[in-house]
Amino acid sequence: MKISIPTTWKLDHASNVPLNVQLCEHIRWSISSGEIPAGALLPPIRELAQALGISLNTVKAAYRELQQGGLLVSRRGYGTTVASPGDPPHSAPRNAEQMIEQAMRSAMEAGYTADELRELMEKLLARYRTDYRSLTLVFVECDETQLDLLSQDIRSALGLRVEKVLTSRLHLERERIARHRDRYAAVATTYFHYREVRDAVGHLGLPVLGLVLATSPSTLEELSRLPGGITVGCVCRDPETLPSFSSIVQKLLPPGIETRACLVGDGTGLEALSRDADVIVCTVPCLRTLRERFPAKRIFPLYDRVDPGSLDILAQHFSLPAQEAAATRRMPGE
Repeated sequence: MKISIPTTWKLDHASNVPLNVQLCEHIRWSISSGEIPAGALLPPIRELAQALGISLNTVKAAYRELQQGGLLVSRRGYGTTVASPGDPPHSAPRNAEQMIEQAMRSAMEAGYTADELRELMEKLLARYRTDYRSLTLVFVECDETQLDLLSQDIRSALGLRVEKVLTSRLHLERERIARHRDRYAAVATTYFHYREVRDAVGHLGLPVLGLVLATSPSTLEELSRLPGGITVGCVCRDPETLPSFSSIVQKLLPPGIETRACLVGDGTGLEALSRDADVIVCTVPCLRTLRERFPAKRIFPLYDRVDPGSLDILAQHFSLPAQEAAATRRMPGE
């Protein structure tokens, strides 16, 4: 399925953020929010460059960065598609015997003996006979508020054990996770941090799953009912994210509403929003700071839930029966 170029992909040529970084963030946000699903075919480089008024090299640089991060896959003669992190690469053999043979060949080329591989295979078989529901999911995020919200969402929806780890502590925690690897079924994170997490713990042999985010339905409904003529502040943490986030917020609002964007660390910009903004929309990592600074304003966080499709992926990975997963799950915002 080839996607149309989202209207939120607007580049600011006057910004200090390079155009290829802006495009990268637009694509990352679209993948992370589920706007572009796994397997979707992105526009060809030339077509996207012409549509956005940028050079071919700018698009190539953005696609290359996301391919290196594991979010996109490029295949000669077919194009560039959204990858499914946690799945085997498209070039991997699908037959189970072929996959095992390929893994054994690689291990023996690395110096392992047949006896060592037999012992390892027996250990792995014993592990995979374990009821996955008794194992723990390691969930990694960069912010405590987001980590708490999304972990609770997974626990409430699926009844899984979730161990929370901040990205800033992942380099300290990975050795402990490695020592107790048999306790864990997988590592999960949002697509924003997929490359960082994969690079940090991919060598442990645990699947690294990318999760799509969603926004509470009650938040979406309230934003859609805001009256025209008001000003909405858009606040996020990182400068490279600001153009993408502002475009997303604008798309969610009714016509006739002005938006003003600033970073959560921009004191002057926040002071202006305190005077002029009637409502503030923010990313979850900014939520605590903004609530403390603006206790009287209406503040709405976006992408504060795990998308139902990602919950399905987790349910399948933990071998939850379909009826059990459906019975325990509640829709975000309920």
